[in-house]
Amino acid sequence: MKLIGAVLISAALVFVILLIPELRNIFSIPLLPTQNIIELICLILLRLLLLKYLNCLELMVIMTVEKCKNKSIVKKEKSIVQYKHQVQGKNMY
Repeated sequence: MKLIGAVLISAALVFVILLIPELRNIFSIPLLPTQNIIELICLILLRLLLLKYLNCLELMVIMTVEKCKNKSIVKKEKSIVQYKHQVQGKNMY
């Protein structure tokens, strides 16, 4: 959520610089045609979509790792129980 907020603040600052002529002169940015401003908006939205996609992908990886850890814990517990049964069985005879 913080990352999305940072992207939105960055986009707002870019638009402020583009809309105020004095700031455009400070940063040596020429006046952009309307088509380029639309491209800029599309690039910002694309960056947001990419961030959301990567966050979802990261969550899927974390969930997969946790699932594998849980399976390995269950396997270890089963093998410990089997070993205990084997040892108990040998001690009884």
